[in-house]
Amino acid sequence: MNTRILLAALLLASLPVWGKPTAETTDPLALAALMLSDQHPERALDVLQSAETLQKLDKKQLDAARYYTLLGLAYKARQIWPKAWDALQQAVQLGNKNPNLHVHLARIAWALQRHDAVIDEVEQSGPLLQRLPGLHLLKIRSQWQLGQQQAAWKSLQQALQQFPQEAMLYRQQIDLLLELKLYAQAAEKGQTFIQQGLGKREDWLAIANALRLSHHYSLALQLLEQARLAQPDDSRITRLLARTWMDAGHPVAAADLLYRQWLNSGTRDQALLAETTELYRRAGRLHQALRLSSQITDEVVKTRQRMALYLQLEQFDKLLNSEAQLERLRLLDDENLRYTLAYAAFRMGRFQRMEKHLQFIKNPDLFRKAAALRKAASECADKAWQCIG
Repeated sequence: MNTRILLAALLLASLPVWGKPTAETTDPLALAALMLSDQHPERALDVLQSAETLQKLDKKQLDAARYYTLLGLAYKARQIWPKAWDALQQAVQLGNKNPNLHVHLARIAWALQRHDAVIDEVEQSGPLLQRLPGLHLLKIRSQWQLGQQQAAWKSLQQALQQFPQEAMLYRQQIDLLLELKLYAQAAEKGQTFIQQGLGKREDWLAIANALRLSHHYSLALQLLEQARLAQPDDSRITRLLARTWMDAGHPVAAADLLYRQWLNSGTRDQALLAETTELYRRAGRLHQALRLSSQITDEVVKTRQRMALYLQLEQFDKLLNSEAQLERLRLLDDENLRYTLAYAAFRMGRFQRMEKHLQFIKNPDLFRKAAALRKAASECADKAWQCIG
């Protein structure tokens, strides 16, 4: 999540660093700080929790506020959230007034799902709240988690006024609109989001996919068409656009879209080719799908698709002729393919060959189908010509 990355960078940037200890000094706090700055929190904890360090702390030979600050940061780096919270709270009580501590505490409170505490710590971060949009985001999300929707929306509007071009706040606005089921407004904000070049393509895709999953296909299509204009070569956008056309009941449009994208890619994208072939199959363009499948280089993918196509085309002889290839590719462990071969054998009146495959069926649903197939075969035993399709 972008917010997590931003906060991680923020917290690392705010890490207090003291000078490297010289040969004359044995200050364990300076050594622990150095280890933390070098991203070795486990070593810092070893130093801070050593008997020698604890003895010095008991004798008040160490700065206690600094000790608990370092201890809390080390626990936080190890994601030991409860101990990190307790240590940093103790540092604050002992007089550490650095506002960065409240940033760390807000992040820890979020990890602990203590949303009231997140809001309190953010509000105590002082001048940092004027510079760090990530803090606003933590507060907004915590208010939302607490069911304080109006307060969250108000906080979001204030944050956007302060940081009008901050992509993660704009994205949060769209997410909240989606959660409120205000889909038209979310789509409108999403279009502006894309037009202004805010966020990453992953953000655009996530917003459009949320609209698709909520069955607001026309809004999702508008957003994806806008995104495709901005990034015409991004196959992820095209794939989601095709999926949305498919879900909206337009499989041919979806398949044609992927086919053009595949041609534009220089016909090198095998995954896109396989997806295009599958969409044409679902759209009923079986011969076109069969033609495209011949260009798939992955034998397993090609064979599976061809089995489905032969079945739809009722080319039962080709299905049976695929048996040796299925065995070579070790695909006969797939009971669905076993049943397909058995069905093809039944339709061709090859009942012994049918039974050869049915005996391997263990899946309950397929087992019931196999029983029905055996019954039909037994009824056809004396007049097999009526069962041959």
